Amino acid sequence: RRESRGISTEQALQELCRDVLTPLRDWLNSAGTEWDVHTAKSQRILPEVKALLQRSRPRLSKLFTRYAFGIGAPEPQDKGHWTSASMSRFALEHGIGVLVSNAELLRLFDDCALLGADGQFMYASFEVSLLAMASRLYKRKDRRTAECCLRALLFQVGVLSTDDIS
Repeated sequence: RRESRGISTEQALQELCRDVLTPLRDWLNSAGTEWDVHTAKSQRILPEVKALLQRSRPRLSKLFTRYAFGIGAPEPQDKGHWTSASMSRFALEHGIGVLVSNAELLRLFDDCALLGADGQFMYASFEVSLLAMASRLYKRKDRRTAECCLRALLFQVGVLSTDDIS
């Protein structure tokens, strides 16, 4: 077919890149696959977010441990770490997997794992990932703050009950 149009292989490749691959790349980049991990990390120290995370720590720790590997390893990894499979299972079991693709979750996992010791997804990475998910999934006009978004996500995953919300 290329020959019938009288174009070279190089021209055909340039057309493919221009007409198909470049628009596809642009569409994928705009499809919401980015997570704002740096903002989420900075939100952990906001007084209201820090207080909510501290109040929720016993339940969050149990949740983290449920999916963790390597519990009991030498410090600082004694509380275990998550693998990408842990993140996928957590999202699937808590209804997040229907809101976000697995590829997006794995990108979040990778971004947050870089915050942990030796590039592992530790408990602090888990908190940051929750904040990033909360911000992306629950940011609306009526939930403007990081604390409100996080509270909504913690309710969804069963860390907070209706008694905790009121």
